[in-house]
Amino acid sequence: MRKISGVITALVTPFNKGATKIDFESFDKLLEDQLTSGIGGVVVNGSTGESLSLSRDEFKECAHFVVSKVKKKLSVYGGISAATTENALSLAEILVDAGVDGLMVTTPFYIKPTQVGVIHHIQKIRERFNLPLIVYNIPGRSGLNLQVATMAKLLNEGIVEYVKESSGSLEQIVELILSVKDPTVIFSGDDGLTFPLVALGCGGVVSVASNLIPKDLVELVDSLKEGDLPKARAINTKLYPIFKALFNESNPIPVKAALTLKGLTQYATLRAPLEEASDETIVRLKQALTW
Repeated sequence: MRKISGVITALVTPFNKGATKIDFESFDKLLEDQLTSGIGGVVVNGSTGESLSLSRDEFKECAHFVVSKVKKKLSVYGGISAATTENALSLAEILVDAGVDGLMVTTPFYIKPTQVGVIHHIQKIRERFNLPLIVYNIPGRSGLNLQVATMAKLLNEGIVEYVKESSGSLEQIVELILSVKDPTVIFSGDDGLTFPLVALGCGGVVSVASNLIPKDLVELVDSLKEGDLPKARAINTKLYPIFKALFNESNPIPVKAALTLKGLTQYATLRAPLEEASDETIVRLKQALTW
């Protein structure tokens, strides 16, 4: 098992003009950019990848495409977003068959299981597929916030290897850091919190922005890990307006617009009910970016 650290890109899924098919030409171009950036890994079929809008065949195609393109050079984790354990296991099987290095498991959404229910959900995935797991705490999407005690149990008992923390609560994440044996297994799920969390000893960030500016994110995280705070502060100051612009609307609306502006993808299309970026978001992106 390759331990992941640093910047892990939560990949978008590029679509064609009508969003009826995956644009693999743009996907290939995006992955080529990632391969030369110094990142530590990628996540395919995550929330940034609009996994819930993919058909089962598309879900499989994306996983196979990314694994075949980058696995020998980068760690590849497959995202699992499902309301039930049975559906999660079914998605995991597709990802494992594709050859991913590990799985990123979002807490079940909508049905709001108990904390114990989430632990059992993840244990069943672990028992079926003995691969490294990232548990993804994102209450803004799942409707359920994992308690610090739950995340600490999952980590300290080896049920999962990593936590992607997207609660937005710095206090909660600090409590988690103090509750685990090794804080480098905690990853920020928010680009804007990369600076404080890596400075506190976390392992890095699972990033949306690194679809767009991977080298800059790598430079920020490396500076923090090397203890060069003045350099890290300067980089963070430069990048923070980009982080804010990329979340002016629901992810991945802004990042898809930005990737098209940069020329990495042909279209900024998304699948309904998501719609393309508003004029306000485009203006904010252009103001924040230097190209």
